Amino acid sequence: MSGTRDQDKNGIPDLMVSVSALPETLAGECL
Repeated sequence: MSGTRDQDKNGIPDLMVSVSALPETLAGECL
């Protein structure tokens, strides 16, 4: 949960972070 708190401090929405992380996760699994 500390990660989400840091993101909130930076002003970055949790949704944006999760969505941007999806492609990386999928690419990592495919590769």
